[in-house]
Amino acid sequence: MESKSSSYTKKEWKKFTKTHLIEVAKSCSGKGDFYVNYRDEYNFCNREGILKEILKVIPRKRKWDKESLLEEAKKYSSRKEWMMNNISSYNTGIKLGYYDLCVKHMGKPKSFSPEKKWTYGKVKAVYDKYTNLVDLRENDSAAMSAAYFNGWHKKLSKNYIKVPNRKLKWTYDKVKEEFLKYDSIKELSKNNPTVYVKALKNKWLKEIATHMTKGYKKWTIEKLVEEVSKYPKTQLYKKCPAALQYIKRHKLEKQIFKK
Repeated sequence: MESKSSSYTKKEWKKFTKTHLIEVAKSCSGKGDFYVNYRDEYNFCNREGILKEILKVIPRKRKWDKESLLEEAKKYSSRKEWMMNNISSYNTGIKLGYYDLCVKHMGKPKSFSPEKKWTYGKVKAVYDKYTNLVDLRENDSAAMSAAYFNGWHKKLSKNYIKVPNRKLKWTYDKVKEEFLKYDSIKELSKNNPTVYVKALKNKWLKEIATHMTKGYKKWTIEKLVEEVSKYPKTQLYKKCPAALQYIKRHKLEKQIFKK
């Protein structure tokens, strides 16, 4: 029986000459500039183990003055763009007191705080739709948060009635139904610890878990190849993390990911 193999192509990383790397490094104002604007070169240096050597070529911190700061800031249309591309000049502009002058051409900054949405009238209209806190919390939690924040909640909810707790009651039949969704005890305890503890406390575990194994799925080479072949390589970590962990732990990469 022929074993299945996955058809994945190995990613080709960009390669650069040392001369090119040195020229690029010399043009940068710092390590951050190199990392942000020349990410491929930066990663290549890291992979080849020559990052420290290339970083030494980057000129020492530039001495910024008013004219050079204004010249640098004019390259960018927003404060964020300036900060992301040249943090050295950005911070120096703040320290030397030229920041406002440097960002004058960028217009007004965007406010970091959200616009006020909830007025008392709007929150009251939401509260009036319900008769209890459970329904309010489930359907309009934003309005409820605004009421708490502004100190309106107690007044708006004074006529609310109390309702019984709606938490799901785990009976024997419901616990058994949940157990049937899993193939092993470990998987169940990880994904639904509440049900697992309920079964332990009520001594139902031996009766309900007869179809289960104690551990996770038992992997064979065939099963692993079949599992990873279902998805593109870029989605494996999301779609089948258990299989990937098993492959890595037992060093099966060459057998599973054959060219």
